Amino acid sequence: MSRQSCNRILSEDGFSLIEMVIASGILLVLALGMSSFYTTMSKENSALQQKLNTLELEQAVVRLLGDADACSCMFSGLAMGTINSNIDLSTPLKNGCSSDILIAPDKPISASSSVTVNTIQLKNLKVIAPGRRGADLEVSFSNTVRALKPITIPSLGFEIAAGKVTQCVGTAGAQKLCQDMGGIWDTTSSKCQMPSDIATLCAKFGGTYSSVSGSCQLPTATASNTTGTPTATATSNMNCPKSSCYIDLSFSNYQPGAKVTFSGKCTYPDPGTGATTTWPGSESTNKYLGTISSAGSYSYTGMWPCGSSPNVTCSQSYAVDGATVASNMWKCPP
Repeated sequence: MSRQSCNRILSEDGFSLIEMVIASGILLVLALGMSSFYTTMSKENSALQQKLNTLELEQAVVRLLGDADACSCMFSGLAMGTINSNIDLSTPLKNGCSSDILIAPDKPISASSSVTVNTIQLKNLKVIAPGRRGADLEVSFSNTVRALKPITIPSLGFEIAAGKVTQCVGTAGAQKLCQDMGGIWDTTSSKCQMPSDIATLCAKFGGTYSSVSGSCQLPTATASNTTGTPTATATSNMNCPKSSCYIDLSFSNYQPGAKVTFSGKCTYPDPGTGATTTWPGSESTNKYLGTISSAGSYSYTGMWPCGSSPNVTCSQSYAVDGATVASNMWKCPP
């Protein structure tokens, strides 16, 4: 080959083998970097979507448990365990009173979500009154991109008979009752701060408070479910004896078969701080009391054990088919 031919070949543009290897290495590093970036972005998006899915579920659970009827449908018949124990729910929780399933162990939280329910538990089971239990609901998750905090709904209340749930008090009923009675509801602690003086409570129920006798004169209300002129009376006693306080109710001229319910709570001054505190297990919201007879009447005598609950003040209202017809108050001595 002539010198002229060699010079022509050497002068032609192109890449050497070493240059090709270096360029390929740079491209590979860039490709790996982009792949890692997109993988990370995809993982973050999945984690965010899973978080949103669990937040939507939490909102649905809170809404259902805030309705006493829906809550009762979800837990009715559940066997309660021993005190200070946890109950693992192996059966699905219904979507309120419908036949649809809300959540179930080892199942996705929704058709579009990859998050799976790990456990459904009632935790910190405790006695809050005879025939009543309290517990916190906790739902934990698995199959998540990142660890997700369990859903926790505190302070559920249950009516118990023969060791099984008959009615759920729910969470919203207590808040409404607190506000209706002039209290301030703390959403953080799920507790009610009631007015410290009896006069304020009496006025909240439309009564007239006498500072001389310490009594509250409450008005007699009427309702529309009647067979004539309805009357409803509920005695108040602001000076109960130390043993027991009796409360008499009398309803007449109401629609036969109408349901009688009551709502109320009892409070006492905390011995240490003096703050108004709810007596454990005393809160009730639209609890069934009885049924108007075929003659259009209903009577009831209740008893509150002042001997075991000194310095307690109680307030209750009574309704016939949802319409409030009477209310009363009583106070146990210190």
